[in-house]
Amino acid sequence: FTAECEREKRVWMEALQDAIAETLSDYEVAEKIWSNRSNRTCADCRALNPDWASINLSVVICKNCAGQHRGLGTMVSKVQSLKLDTSVWSNEIVQVSSARR
Repeated sequence: FTAECEREKRVWMEALQDAIAETLSDYEVAEKIWSNRSNRTCADCRALNPDWASINLSVVICKNCAGQHRGLGTMVSKVQSLKLDTSVWSNEIVQVSSARR
């Protein structure tokens, strides 16, 4: 791939990373958590279809808010992907997350 400018390069890289992540992702955890209607929007900004969560706060958040939570540090908010970090999602955590609110 060739890019005319740095911005175009970033757009291509993000699109490729998203495509790779989508291919490798596991929707089983996400589907269980999204089964609760209140988990279909970001707990912080109300963006639709959030695919991240703060495990210790038991809230579902979007990609942008996940970055903000990561900046707070793991002592405040432990951020995990609903689709990629499936090994951290025990049945107990999924049940608590899908039953919240």
